This record gives sequence, C-alpha cells and structure tokens, in this order.
Amino acid sequence: MKSPAEWKQYYDSESMESERLYDFSNPYSYYYDQSRSDTVTYLLTNAVELIGRNIQLLEVGCGSGYYLTFLNKIGVKRIIGADISLSKLTHLKGLLPESELIVCDAQHLPFRNNIFDLVLCSEVIEHLPDPGIILKEISYSSRRLAVVSTPTKTTFYRILLKFLGKDLKYGGTHLKELSQDELKKELKANGLSIRELKATPIIEFMGLWTLLTKFSRRKNVAKMLYSFNKMISKSKYLMRFGVFTCVLCEKV
Repeated sequence: MKSPAEWKQYYDSESMESERLYDFSNPYSYYYDQSRSDTVTYLLTNAVELIGRNIQLLEVGCGSGYYLTFLNKIGVKRIIGADISLSKLTHLKGLLPESELIVCDAQHLPFRNNIFDLVLCSEVIEHLPDPGIILKEISYSSRRLAVVSTPTKTTFYRILLKFLGKDLKYGGTHLKELSQDELKKELKANGLSIRELKATPIIEFMGLWTLLTKFSRRKNVAKMLYSFNKMISKSKYLMRFGVFTCVLCEKV
C-alpha cells in the first residue's frame, strides 16, 4: 500500500494526463466521462438550488478542477479546492485565480466542524483502504449537504468477470470499491442521509462496443450509447448496476 507521500508523487506525475480526462472529442470519454460528469453536475445544481449560490463550498480531491470550474460558472461565491497534488492545484490556480486551494490528505482535512455548506468528493473514496475515513471527514466539515460519487463494484460487467474468476485492477489505484448497499451503509454510519441517488452509465462498452463499431463509426456508437443510457438510467432497478454511483446527501 502506498504512503501519503507516495500517493502525492503518483498523482503529481500523472497530472498532465488527467487534463485529458474530460476530452469529450474522444468517444470513450464522451460515453463514460460525459455520463458521469452530467450526473455529478446535475446533483451539484440541485444542491445549489436548495441552498443558494452565496455559500462556502469545498471539493475534496479537486484535481485539475473540472467541477470547480463548473461551480464557478454557475455563480457559487466561495470555492475551496483540496488535493494531495501540488502540480494539479498549480494548474487549477491558473484557471480559477480567485479560488482557495489547499494541499492536503483527504483522510485528514484541515477544517473546522460544520464550516462548509456543501462538500463535493468525486472519484476519491475508492482510492483508500477505508472509504469511511473520508466520509467521516466530509460529514465533519459539512454543515448541510454533500455530493459523493464513486465507482460501483456490482456492474453487469464486473459480475460477469467475477463469474469468470477475473477482476478489473485499475492499475492498483482502487483499493476499496463499494456496492450501492455498502455505500449507503457507510454514508449512514457517518451521519449522511441520501436525498437523491443516481448511477450511470448502465451499459458498459466492452464486447458491445467492439461489436457495434464494426458497423458504425466510433463517435456515432458513443453518441447512440450515451442517449440510450440516459433513457434507461431512469429505471431504479437498472441504476443498481451503474458504473458510477452519485449521491446528494444531507448531514443529519
């Protein structure tokens, strides 16, 4: 297991690659990342509508600032970003010069109790052996709402791989993934009550992507799957198998 210093070095070294994470001209990113980012921004918009724009907001693991940039555009007044990677925060400071950025470990946030109106944590908790540690920090720091997203370990494809005796390793960076039921339990145990849950995308590429791209251009296939996914994501049953689970929570 990597130490905090080793994780910092890892994320600093891959920071330039992460700038291409939301390159929606790439068919893969268009389907996966657009589906995920649409869901997270939808929940963030709902949160802001509930509590207003004159708020103090923290993003834990803000990376290169995709969501902080979005929140700045919709008029959120005070934005604070926290990340273990100095190089990512340096890049973000150039995009959002008025934002407050802090280098820190998500397991030990340097903030007082009940200081933020809204805390965002997207695709971070799975990188720790105990996701509950971050959720406890989020609950401690928030006085009202939180938005959390994380990969779901019980997708159709992952279930198939498990049946075949295989698994996805993600380069060893995903230390603890949760099912939706496990995530709900962790949130409840740390004083966070779910107001809204979304999961997306339902359909994964894999063999389906390979098959469809034999008959159509990659970009067309990505757009078709993206549109179809938006339609079937309305099913509460199918949402249990979404690749990413995104929740809007209220502190209790």
